[in-house]
Amino acid sequence: MSETRQLPMASLVVRLLRPLLGEKRAREFVGSNYAVATLVYYSFRTQHGKALLGLVWALLTPLLFIVVYVPVLGAMGMSASADSVLGEGRLGFPIYVVAGFVTWTAFTYGLQNGSTSLVDNPDVVHHSPIPLSILPLVKVLNGMVGLLVSGVILSIGLAFVGRFPGIRLLIFPGLLILLAMFTLGLALLCSALAVFFRDVLQILNSLLLIEFFAVPLIYLPTQIPEGYRYLLDLNPLSPFMELAHATFIRQYPISWHMLGLAVLWAVGTYAVGRLVFLRLERNIADYT
Repeated sequence: MSETRQLPMASLVVRLLRPLLGEKRAREFVGSNYAVATLVYYSFRTQHGKALLGLVWALLTPLLFIVVYVPVLGAMGMSASADSVLGEGRLGFPIYVVAGFVTWTAFTYGLQNGSTSLVDNPDVVHHSPIPLSILPLVKVLNGMVGLLVSGVILSIGLAFVGRFPGIRLLIFPGLLILLAMFTLGLALLCSALAVFFRDVLQILNSLLLIEFFAVPLIYLPTQIPEGYRYLLDLNPLSPFMELAHATFIRQYPISWHMLGLAVLWAVGTYAVGRLVFLRLERNIADYT
């Protein structure tokens, strides 16, 4: 008996998809997605299950980040000017930093681990029957699950201090989907190239160090000199940061321009990454 027959929910999805995809493709679609979900679940559980504080680490890290950075930036006058713009009083800038940092963490976790998923698992590459693209996919989705957990914990914390974002949380699912597509596109591209050129991984780490300060994470876009703000439109991660800030800060302006850029970067990057991966996939096993 097939695995999908043993799972009532999977069988229901197969029946729903059967008229559109046919019996065989419907079962293949459900089976592959169930396998990915299972791998993501066990990967995330392994990451947090043995930790004493468990999922609390998902938000504890950005809170520790605030303890270090907010006083320093406050001494530089950046925190006070940000608080006046954000309209949340003295909590505005810490909320801004946490929202950006949990988004940054999910992105860098998925990209870095997804980029090394092929070179770090040669046995899986050589002997596993699963498509190789599942390896970076699992790492990226694991990072997005971390962002989902962080978002839930952050929302609860904001409600506790009277700063619940309300209807703005409807932006969050879109942020998750678009950021996952963007990160997966980069992870597919880098993971495939890294098999043939290991220098890609070193270059990636260096670029991420630069990107940390290039993206509006510890400063507001309005704090950038007006003549240089156009650089934010050229930074592929800026639109996703803007969506994160608009999600959790009630008075943060929602930029449809940035939303459009996020869609373009997500779709375009995924398409390029997928295309390059498929072109190189047949030779990956020979070089790992």
